[in-house]
Amino acid sequence: MSQGFRYPASWAGIAIDVTGASVRHGRTVPQHLRPRRDGASLEDTGRDPWVCQVEFLFLDRDAHPGEPSPLPDYEQRFTAFDVLVDSGATRTLVHPYQGAVRCKVEGFEHRAAAEDGQPVIRCSATFIEDGEAEIVFAPDPIKSVSGPQSLRGRATQVKTAMSDTGAPESAVLADVDVDADRWGNDPTLSSRQVYLEMVRLRRRLSDEMLAADPYTSIERYPIARAYHELQWELVRAFEAYSSSSSRVISLEVTAAQPLRTIAANFYGAAQADARLVELLDLNPGLRTPALVPAGTTLRAYALVVH
Repeated sequence: MSQGFRYPASWAGIAIDVTGASVRHGRTVPQHLRPRRDGASLEDTGRDPWVCQVEFLFLDRDAHPGEPSPLPDYEQRFTAFDVLVDSGATRTLVHPYQGAVRCKVEGFEHRAAAEDGQPVIRCSATFIEDGEAEIVFAPDPIKSVSGPQSLRGRATQVKTAMSDTGAPESAVLADVDVDADRWGNDPTLSSRQVYLEMVRLRRRLSDEMLAADPYTSIERYPIARAYHELQWELVRAFEAYSSSSSRVISLEVTAAQPLRTIAANFYGAAQADARLVELLDLNPGLRTPALVPAGTTLRAYALVVH
């Protein structure tokens, strides 16, 4: 029996054994009977959706590297796959050599068979890239690494305003820089810890602003404005790094290993299967989930510690 491609494929984290796949994609240019006649121009209407015709199996076997172990039996995996197809869900297809693509499934067909003395369900389906799928990792300035950058920009405004008016240098700004980086990079921080640190920083900034006496002259008004804007950025940074906004952090892969092993090491074995699906969604360009190369930077949801 064919063992499929070198790397196991999956859809929605459900392992499948691919025996054949053909991919169609490209760009669309309108066809005209007499192109460019009378000054007419051709217009590129953009990239076509990625479409993959796949033939695959559900059968009982040992788990490949990067798959849940033990692997659910073929009937459980087929049932889960069938239910998701009927729901019209968009999920991540991990293609054996094309990487991860957010897809819907159409034309799902299947039949029972018996091969090499074991039951098998043979399937075929069309996986179509879903251009309407919600972006998992949106580059929003509140929810991405631009939070620390925005804080540094506001802190620089405070420094400039105080320097221009001859006010004493701020003793809090260095702590703002350090804490902003730590909030984004330390996955063990809970939402409550970040909130309490943010409140303490805002209180210190308020005390420092009042000591600078910015309301006694119009020349010192920029100090008050810069401090208020910096305090507002602190609130936005808390929103970005609180657990309620599903903080996204970076994980550096130091040694080649399966993606599921990475999930188990970071989140714990009990969460490995669910987190594996999340990691696939957050890293659609990952082409070899069965063995992630050393030096790879992965996006991942931070741990939440209450």
